[in-house]
Amino acid sequence: MEDEKFCLILKFVRRALSVSGSDIFEERWRPSAWTLFALSVTYAYPCFSLRFLINNYDHMSYEQLAECIALLITCLDAIFGIMEFLVNRNEWNNVMGEIHNRRFQYKSKRISELFNLYYDRNYQFCKALYSVYISSALSLLLNPVVFPDPLRYNLPLPCVIPYINPSEPYFYALNYIHQTVMIFVVQHGLIAQFGSLVTGIMSACCQIRALKIKLDELNEQIADPTVKPDAIREALGEIIYHHNCTKEFILLIQHKYGVVYLSMYMVCGGIVAMCLNVIAESIFSAATLLFMAGVFSIFVHCFFGNLLLIENDNLPDKIYALDWHKLDVSVQKSLKMLLENSQPDVLLHGILMPLNMSTFVSIMKAAFSYYSILSKKQDSK
Repeated sequence: MEDEKFCLILKFVRRALSVSGSDIFEERWRPSAWTLFALSVTYAYPCFSLRFLINNYDHMSYEQLAECIALLITCLDAIFGIMEFLVNRNEWNNVMGEIHNRRFQYKSKRISELFNLYYDRNYQFCKALYSVYISSALSLLLNPVVFPDPLRYNLPLPCVIPYINPSEPYFYALNYIHQTVMIFVVQHGLIAQFGSLVTGIMSACCQIRALKIKLDELNEQIADPTVKPDAIREALGEIIYHHNCTKEFILLIQHKYGVVYLSMYMVCGGIVAMCLNVIAESIFSAATLLFMAGVFSIFVHCFFGNLLLIENDNLPDKIYALDWHKLDVSVQKSLKMLLENSQPDVLLHGILMPLNMSTFVSIMKAAFSYYSILSKKQDSK
């Protein structure tokens, strides 16, 4: 059975992966010549960038240094994400298969409409995410036209291919093509990674919301004197089953995304720290845009992780609001077990820190403190 709205989201992720020739969700996918070319170009950039930093470190401005390092770690993060898709292809297919199958566990029109609503929101967010990333890629590629910089040979990025002088027309074109391919592969790799992570979290939120709808339907059955106790007991057993399945799904995405979340924290934290050193001297610089991109990435991940926390936090109240005093003692015991099992917080972790808004606030507080110290040092000079 196919879910058309979920297929739209999966198609979005697959389209992003296909830019690097790594559409692992294609049943008969095999590495192609384009896969090898795109990945080779992308993997070569960190090596070129590191060599460029070593050779030009002495006469680089701090702004150029921060930009080079920020782009280097961003590229490494995208490479890690693409390799994660390729190496753990079967696991990613299982995760997406689980997300797809969750909808068909419920036989309720209200829950079906709920999944439609969540998939619509998820797809709209994916489109907005795509627009943000592609616009940033295009701005990088058009930057040499709008703001030509001879120090970087009027290229989008400061790093060049070793032993190929971009001051010559043909070599300039070669460097520009290399950077263009690398930028689009990296951006689409991040889009696929970001889109799949948000899809998993949104699916978990939707399943918890579906449990609340099932609890409302159960309360209606309790209030209806024509409904037999066996039917109520059966409905409660179904809710307990779906709740256990939801918790197993959350553990699955935590296991799959934990290392990816850690990578995101490290990369974005590094970008923020590097850019703050430049912003402390002058806020009107290219580092400001990189800083905003890093903050945006951390915020979105923490925001969606916090949504899951909020949804689960309201579940015990929904269970307790049932007319449990009208039930048999045996049914009340089952309800008590469900209530106790739903009370622990559901937190996604980046191994070292939880994925919620408290973490985002803590990171921003630390960044502001760091910025204040740097600003005072600049003022004292």
